[in-house]
Amino acid sequence: MTSPDASQPNSGAPRICPAAAEQSAVEPGACTGSREPASATLWAGGCSRGGGTFAGDGSVFGGAASLALALPPPPRLLLLGAGPETRPLAAVSRMLGWFVEVVERRERWTRHAECVGVDRQHASGPDALPEILGARHFDAVIVMNHNFDLDARCLRHLAETSAGYIGLLGPPARRDALLGEIGDIAATQLEPRLYAPIGLRLGGEGPEAIALSILAQLQHYLTHDAHHD
Repeated sequence: MTSPDASQPNSGAPRICPAAAEQSAVEPGACTGSREPASATLWAGGCSRGGGTFAGDGSVFGGAASLALALPPPPRLLLLGAGPETRPLAAVSRMLGWFVEVVERRERWTRHAECVGVDRQHASGPDALPEILGARHFDAVIVMNHNFDLDARCLRHLAETSAGYIGLLGPPARRDALLGEIGDIAATQLEPRLYAPIGLRLGGEGPEAIALSILAQLQHYLTHDAHHD
């Protein structure tokens, strides 16, 4: 491989080939449901749209040495229920590059889900969870219906899934009551994956402080625990 041309700034630095990017681009917020990582092509030198071939193993692409990289998909969160915490949760999740979907059909609460950062809203209840969870992978699910019966129904469905992070909003006494409500079998299936009360104990009050504590715990989980199950 020839040395970079000193007359071209950063000509030897890896860059994403525009032609390859066109082939593998995914629209922001698109729900592909795929667990396959995205791909990008890095090359040193020029990029040609015609003539060259790319084998993904460092062979020639348009006359330049290239390297294929596998890019993991961004985390996807599923919020079961909406409330005052939804807006700050969704807004910061968007800044972190995460996708957020909300399941909420109650008119009183849907306005909280109509905000920047929510990529998809399902006007459904707990009975739709098997279909929603079967359609795509979610890295984390948060149960936050602000309703005991709806939370219990969601937890029963989640006990049958492989979701690695299941967060439950509310104090320990409410958690214990819900686990008693759903029965020993479902509770046993959930407990290794259940984060309840959800969030790190950072201190503070109000929806923004609650959202911050949840996001901090999610960031730690997604960075460390999610890849070591």
